[in-house]
Amino acid sequence: HRVTGYLARPHDYDDLAAGLEYILDHWNVISHTALNRATEFDWESPVKEVVELFSEVCATPKDESVTVVIPCYNYGKSLKRAVDSALKQTLKPLEIIIVDNNSTDDTKEVALALAKKHKKITYINQREQGVAHARNLGVALAQSEYVCCLDADDYIEPTFLATCMRALLDDPTLGVAYTGLRFVKADGTQGVSDWPGPYDFDAIVAGGNCVPTCNVFRKEAWRRTGGYRQRYAPDGAGAEDAALWLAMGAIGYGGKKASDAPLFVYSMGTGYVSGNPDYREEDWRGWQPWVKDGEYPLA
Repeated sequence: HRVTGYLARPHDYDDLAAGLEYILDHWNVISHTALNRATEFDWESPVKEVVELFSEVCATPKDESVTVVIPCYNYGKSLKRAVDSALKQTLKPLEIIIVDNNSTDDTKEVALALAKKHKKITYINQREQGVAHARNLGVALAQSEYVCCLDADDYIEPTFLATCMRALLDDPTLGVAYTGLRFVKADGTQGVSDWPGPYDFDAIVAGGNCVPTCNVFRKEAWRRTGGYRQRYAPDGAGAEDAALWLAMGAIGYGGKKASDAPLFVYSMGTGYVSGNPDYREEDWRGWQPWVKDGEYPLA
């Protein structure tokens, strides 16, 4: 200030005018001082810093492990199947965290027996708060930077984690990766679903979620968005997952359908959403003003 230029106070036009007069009155001295100061800057120094930064980042080991979080409320009968499907993955999970929402069936006994048999399994019991709280607790405790939330009545094929992780590791702009879906009804009939299709954020903004409940996402994306919101699942379970993918996309994360193969197996008609004929989905876009005005949090 008053050496190589004049720093006028913001929004103070009188000071701005005074600054211009000062510079005109001291033009020869200020311009000479500024020119000498400019010679101190060169391209070599900042380029060197950038190279050193890239070298440091590239040399830092990256976490390529994944944690499987299994929220459970009165699914003792199917919990072992979900856990076994996680244990049989070609890409072994670092850990499996079972979050029991204070079940009243034999969930606790089944989970403790599994945890006793497999060291990588952790069992947590919390008072019933809904699936969003259960997932958030499990994700918060996860030691991995990649997380797969698998509902206790569903399961995944052996290559599910490897397929989703490959997509995320190949493209750092992705926040979530998923695969095709196979549904199994309560009567045992099953088939391959046409949903989900390719990732389409514009479709999500318009209310057409295209990301299944079970996928693999970056914990950093979950952390930056604040995680799952129970307000979108007032009856325990609901559209809390769709709201999370919407929030991730709004801050710049992309998504990808990593494979058309139905590697996620969804139990249709047995869950608290698909099994409830009176279920009405919450407006999971209603709390996001940028859905209407287009002013996304992304710069």
